[in-house]
Amino acid sequence: MLRAALKNVRPSAYGGIDRCPLSEDLIPEPGWATDAAHCAALDQRDVGARIRILELVGSHEDYDKKARCVVPTLENAKEVMTLVDSPTEYEIVRLSQALPDAACAEISDLGFDIGYWGGDSYSIICDSAVWPRWHGPYGEVFSELAKRLTDLNSHCLFPSYQAADGFRSWYRTQDWAEQEGEPGEFCIIKVETLCAK
Repeated sequence: MLRAALKNVRPSAYGGIDRCPLSEDLIPEPGWATDAAHCAALDQRDVGARIRILELVGSHEDYDKKARCVVPTLENAKEVMTLVDSPTEYEIVRLSQALPDAACAEISDLGFDIGYWGGDSYSIICDSAVWPRWHGPYGEVFSELAKRLTDLNSHCLFPSYQAADGFRSWYRTQDWAEQEGEPGEFCIIKVETLCAK
């Protein structure tokens, strides 16, 4: 029913922060999270790259508001890409916290996502419309959700800071939605392509 209501949302086109990024702990793709055999196979993938990420960003216990899948420099990202088992499955992107000023609000080649800056790759766009896993909407809100998402671009991201901010404001009022642990926890994140797949 959700797919029928959100005709402009193509999950395979999603280009945001919740794309199962490479990190020291591999994250199962949506739909596979409860499949023990698939998750066990993931443990054997990209081991060298995951070890290098761990060296670059520190262990999960060490991190404090750092995104565990975000390495410090483009050179680090390129090095990690040489260590993955299947480089064509990954893409290097630059993430930045967008601010409502002219310098950060210009159009990004992928777009603007909304989620946590640090800790994990949770996206409220992904969780409400692309691959609902935690706090998906219920049927009564599908129509309103579809209206709120009409601005999504071909990457299922918002084309501007202002459009993302409008959705974030509405989302925060929904009783089905993920709640912020502290004010401002849902950040608008600019996603830009740096290297082709």
